[in-house]
Amino acid sequence: MRSPHGLVAGLRQGTAAGAAARRAALSRVACPALVTASSFDGGVSFRHALDYRDNLLDVRLVVLTSPTHLLWLGPGRMALADAMRDFMDA
Repeated sequence: MRSPHGLVAGLRQGTAAGAAARRAALSRVACPALVTASSFDGGVSFRHALDYRDNLLDVRLVVLTSPTHLLWLGPGRMALADAMRDFMDA
């Protein structure tokens, strides 16, 4: 499993020194993006979703009520499925 490389890159970009590079990279993403987040997520701050919303050119932010970072599990899974379907149909 190679996820630690992504985790390390994410942590590096999350620092104040890496923020400018991250925002510059996000501002160059040309395709539409769907960002999903829950304010109840204890693993990833909701500020990350707001950062994506504020720095991607064409973004749709969907705020879910999922109780954890595992947005596809639990009672909010249908809202996530609907958001994904709507995004893909647009």
